[in-house]
Amino acid sequence: MITRALLATTLALLAPPHGHAARLRGDRVLGIGDQNASIFVDPRFRWLGVGQARLAVAWDVTSSPADFVSTAGWLLAARAAGVQPLVAFDRDWKHRHELPSVTDYARAVTTFMRDFPWVRQYQPWNEEDAGG
Repeated sequence: MITRALLATTLALLAPPHGHAARLRGDRVLGIGDQNASIFVDPRFRWLGVGQARLAVAWDVTSSPADFVSTAGWLLAARAAGVQPLVAFDRDWKHRHELPSVTDYARAVTTFMRDFPWVRQYQPWNEEDAGG
């Protein structure tokens, strides 16, 4: 859910055109990070005209049916709203202190990219310096 402070700050920075990605300067694009797909039908979000949104997922999200369904729902909602997703891969929170091997990570990311071919922007790891 968008907070009033976020909304006020965004509006103070720019008055975005409705239905278009809000551009700050040059090639910078205004986006939002939200794990809940309901943001895409929130009239306040739609009014902002934000064209990109980030979703953080476990690096092995395709191996968990429940997580996969949730991720697919978010991505489909973003697509339906005309929002370009940025997917950030992250640790598997069930095994938060274990890092994947390069082979396992590459296999999982390749599977994800095959399952969601319309996703074009990726962040290889989310907040690598965050404590665990």
